[in-house]
Amino acid sequence: MALYEDEGAGFSFQYPSSWSKEPYSSTMGNQVTPVAQVAFGDPRGATYQRMGIDIIVVAAVETPVEFTEAMRPTLSIGLEQYLALMKTRVPDFEVKTPVADCTIGGIRGVMTGFTASVGGQRIVSETYFLPLGRTQYQISIQASEQNWDKDKPLFDAALRSFRVVGDTPVQ
Repeated sequence: MALYEDEGAGFSFQYPSSWSKEPYSSTMGNQVTPVAQVAFGDPRGATYQRMGIDIIVVAAVETPVEFTEAMRPTLSIGLEQYLALMKTRVPDFEVKTPVADCTIGGIRGVMTGFTASVGGQRIVSETYFLPLGRTQYQISIQASEQNWDKDKPLFDAALRSFRVVGDTPVQ
């Protein structure tokens, strides 16, 4: 495993050393400001239109308000609403893991998992939302269905290694 660290955005994590940095951009919505976004993918993994499908994406976004424990239920509700919307927009979208509490790098958050098709390939994806103050860390792991079992231990190692770095206190 290799280490990626972004002190400016306040996080680090390990990723498979044989994987390469991928060009990646995603809109985060109009309520947040992206601070950093990085992706590493398996160069021998599945692709769609030359983009990697077997990938780890970590983002840090600045939110308009500071997250408090009283807001925790809204995090789950918002994620449930997003999943319901995706079910109406993507014909074969299927929730694999219902919204659940999680703790990654000492940060309490929520996660979900789903399957869908991209360019005729079935993908498996899990996304973790980790709010800390005015920063929300988002970690997405994704692989083609045929590569999921092979990649899952690598994804789990990346999740276990995620840390907040710098002056950001962990709650």
